[in-house]
Amino acid sequence: MAEQPSALSAIIGSVGAALVVIFVLRQRHASNPLLDLSLFADRRFTAATVCVLVCFGCYTSLLFFLTQWFQLVDGLAPLQAGLVLTPLAAANAVGAGAAAWPATRWGRRLTVAAALAVLGAALAVLPLVLGGPAVPLVLILAGTAAGVVMTLGADLVMSAASEERAGQAAAIQETSFELGAGLGVALLGTVLSVVYRATLPGPSTEASESLGSAVAIAATLAPAQAGDLLQAARAAFHSGVSATLTGAAAVLWLTAAMAVLLLRHQRGQQHP
Repeated sequence: MAEQPSALSAIIGSVGAALVVIFVLRQRHASNPLLDLSLFADRRFTAATVCVLVCFGCYTSLLFFLTQWFQLVDGLAPLQAGLVLTPLAAANAVGAGAAAWPATRWGRRLTVAAALAVLGAALAVLPLVLGGPAVPLVLILAGTAAGVVMTLGADLVMSAASEERAGQAAAIQETSFELGAGLGVALLGTVLSVVYRATLPGPSTEASESLGSAVAIAATLAPAQAGDLLQAARAAFHSGVSATLTGAAAVLWLTAAMAVLLLRHQRGQQHP
């Protein structure tokens, strides 16, 4: 029975990939394409789009992971978990509003690259401080950096396109946010699940499906057994979060290096 979902997933993934190829081929040969793929010939446009996609994917995944951590590990109620996440959201708004100031001083290219690097550093440090008093500070750092990247990245996407293709550029910009969120949760969530299952001791049971499953099963066990299961599941979940956020940090640092290289202005272009 375990092979059937895997086979179905492979079939769905293959069909999805085939549809993407068909869509791209159709758009390349259409006289009035729904998606103007020639926009991606501009390396600054492509690089800015990737920056937005990667940043928002990591930011959304962080919200997804921390919501589970605060409720299933720290034992907070949903409302309490939301309140603990408030510094992240508030800092994101502040970073978005204040992004123009560093961009004016150091340019959008270096500001975006630095913000990506800072966001990566925050994600790399976060697993080390989870459960401690430094969590709000790290969340503020991550939220501010993400806000800067989202604002300036979107601005770079729009500025790289000509006026007559501004509508296409805006559509791609918005899609990059949504696609980044979906891909981030799917890919990073998969990494988290794989590490969680690999590090959870004992034979494969329903508890290995997710931390939520382990918590639900623990509620039906005797106190001693429940305590052992919860301790093992939370340790495995922490290992998964650590591996996932470390990997996300590495991707953000690579994206920052790409931004430095590819967002450089060319002769005759305004400095980004």
